Amino acid sequence: MSSAAEVVGSAPKSCERKGICGCGGAKSPAYLGALTLIAWGVQIPMLLFAVPKFAERLGSLGVQVPGVSQLVINWSDWMQAPVGSTIVTGTMVYAAAIFVLAIAAFAIAKIGGGFGRAVVVMVAMLGGAIACGQAAAVIVPTMMANTTNENAEVDPAL
Repeated sequence: MSSAAEVVGSAPKSCERKGICGCGGAKSPAYLGALTLIAWGVQIPMLLFAVPKFAERLGSLGVQVPGVSQLVINWSDWMQAPVGSTIVTGTMVYAAAIFVLAIAAFAIAKIGGGFGRAVVVMVAMLGGAIACGQAAAVIVPTMMANTTNENAEVDPAL
């Protein structure tokens, strides 16, 4: 008859079988690499399509944008422009850098254990935070300019 310790010790953890946590599951590094790729990659369509629309709207309102907003607008312009005298655009360079970052995240999560996985999660969260900051940097000034413009139309004394 087996002791309770032998039975419990021999049974694999359910999370190890599914590979969904940091306890050694095989899918965790791939998942974290993909998470990093998505968190940083979401910036590309935003900088290529959304930011130019907001910049155009801000320009049509004749608003002086804050420095952070101008930085995001300049970043968007860089993404659309060729790098040097080549056909390579800033988007291609940025996408390649994100791909390398995702591969590095996979490797760090694979060999770094729990600490490596924690670092990768923080890097992915940083990418998401930067994307949110970029969105706020162009949305907030646009909304404020629209509100100011609407108030001026309602009451010309303002």
